[in-house]
Amino acid sequence: MKHIKYLIVILILYACDKENQSIIEAANKPIQSSSLLGNSVTNCPDNINVYTQSEADIVVSNMNELKSAVANAVDGEIIYLSDNTIFDLSGECNYTDTDCHNDRPNSPTCYSLIIKKSIKLVSGRNGSSNGAIISSTRARSGMIKIEADNVIISGIRLKGNDTVIGQVPNIPGTTDGIFICGYNNLTVENCEISGWSHAGVYLKNSANNLVVNNYIHHNRRYGLGYGVSIHTSNDAYDTNARISCNYFEYNRHDIAGNGHENESYVASYNTIGLGGNGHSFDMHGKGVDTEEVAGRAISIHHNNFTNKHQTGILIRGIPVDKAVIYQNVFAHDNECEAIHQTILGQDIPIDNLKENFLVLNNSDNIEKYTFGKYKKIATYDNTYASNTCAPQTETISQGWSNYARFLPGKWTNNGTDDLMGYHVGQDNMNLYKFKSDGSGFDYGYTTVSHGWTNYSHLLVGNWTNNGTDDLMGYHVGQNNMNLYTFKSDGSGFDYGYTTVSSGWTNYSHLLVGNWTNNGTDDLMGYHVGQDNMNLYKFKPDGSGFYSGYTTVSHGWSNYSHFLVGNWTNNGTDDLIAYHNIQNQLNLYKFKPDGSGFYSGYTGVASGLSNFKEFFTYDWKDDGIDDIVGITHSNDVYLFKNNGQGNFEGSYFLGVFSDLKLVLKGNW
Repeated sequence: MKHIKYLIVILILYACDKENQSIIEAANKPIQSSSLLGNSVTNCPDNINVYTQSEADIVVSNMNELKSAVANAVDGEIIYLSDNTIFDLSGECNYTDTDCHNDRPNSPTCYSLIIKKSIKLVSGRNGSSNGAIISSTRARSGMIKIEADNVIISGIRLKGNDTVIGQVPNIPGTTDGIFICGYNNLTVENCEISGWSHAGVYLKNSANNLVVNNYIHHNRRYGLGYGVSIHTSNDAYDTNARISCNYFEYNRHDIAGNGHENESYVASYNTIGLGGNGHSFDMHGKGVDTEEVAGRAISIHHNNFTNKHQTGILIRGIPVDKAVIYQNVFAHDNECEAIHQTILGQDIPIDNLKENFLVLNNSDNIEKYTFGKYKKIATYDNTYASNTCAPQTETISQGWSNYARFLPGKWTNNGTDDLMGYHVGQDNMNLYKFKSDGSGFDYGYTTVSHGWTNYSHLLVGNWTNNGTDDLMGYHVGQNNMNLYTFKSDGSGFDYGYTTVSSGWTNYSHLLVGNWTNNGTDDLMGYHVGQDNMNLYKFKPDGSGFYSGYTTVSHGWSNYSHFLVGNWTNNGTDDLIAYHNIQNQLNLYKFKPDGSGFYSGYTGVASGLSNFKEFFTYDWKDDGIDDIVGITHSNDVYLFKNNGQGNFEGSYFLGVFSDLKLVLKGNW
């Protein structure tokens, strides 16, 4: 029996040793060159150029011919490297004293090949040929340096000599495959790029670059190891690129940005394979994560992240403009594993997270958007292996095609709003209760009223001060305002209605608000014929309006998007409206005694022609209202109020990706 126990122990130790050995072998396995085009990327929308010898101006077959052709090239020339030929540039070294723009004076770097004309350096890597190889084993050097605009590198295999992870960044010495600095419009297409300690493609102070349909792998040096690196060192220059339809694997970071506010990239239709030793797509915080800024604009869409064992996307700060991450497929279980954001090297505090918005989409489903989870990052329409972590966007209810009106309100007094909807086929008002934890609706609905076909202008408000909202509706046939009081226990409407006013045919905008601070809401209406704002004060006992009205303002024909809110914290609501000619939001302050507006207005936000909608929202949960604006492309921005009617500039929150209607409420 004792011998059997010893044998079992030996077998376990052997199995563990074999497992560890397999991991080591996998990390150090030899690079397998791509078979022809290598791993393919499906659904690529780009047209890929494949060159042949017959269209070349010069065909080169050895290193001396290559050097001569590049040195004597003229703009527009096509230099073709003979297929399946190896051009070993290990012994070639052209020193340059500076990086570019004197960024690194007195720090000479060796480059094997320097391109100074707008040429096309190409070979035949395609479905039937591997193309030429340009290789180098030299440490502390670059393979190809670009010193011209509009250069194309196509169909070549560029092989460096550093394919391991190692333990230090700069030993034996950093290398780059393709480096451009101070010039623009570089295209790198249809190449295989591997074995570079710093970056396969290094873009610095360089704009409008395209990296498309390449196989980029085994650039994975510890602390470096970038497939594509984007870097701005000079405030006068932008660095940006579109990186599309590439196959990445075995890189430390497949794409990385240095974090400068002038850096941007679009990463689309790429496939991220296995073997990465860091997160896949990256944007640093500026100054090696010592500043909050993390690039300008980042767009990551239609990529396939197949490696669930590494974070897909890490943004290490706050973009100046925004980052949008959409329609990607992640092997990760959920958004929390796939996408991450840090600021100054620290995770965003969990208690800073969420503000919920409900949106009816064009498929007549209700989606919940949780903004604030990230800073200036939108994630939507991505696919994950499961959904164990609540994403920024999730569908919480389906099947609303028969509903025509949506009335969020304080219907059950449970700490959140609830949703009342008018079902056209049933001619019913149905109440959907929202959970107090903000996670979604309770199961089912309650029919609370019937017979609303003749009503327009349904006005939710605090009409009776009983702890819940009530509903006032304009009956078109009667030309009356009828009040339906809602029970304080949230179970439904009281029986019948009370007619509280008549004669509203000439009114186009009806604005419910705390205009007199008497305990109930009041109603302000824009009279089209008079071009006046008229105030109808509501009695504090909830029985109806006082007789008559007060004209509180004149001259509103050029206004739209009327926003009632607690803008100045003076005890009553105020009015912000969008002036169609000025393209700005103007604040009209209302007097605390409820007698009318102060004279004049204050412009609070301008240059808003790209916005299609605004609504009132208390973002800070401090009782002071803020403004949320939606652009024509459904980007969502916050205009934060300092409590006195002064607003900060627009701040990107996210994207309502398939917007039909915003259900404005406290969710």
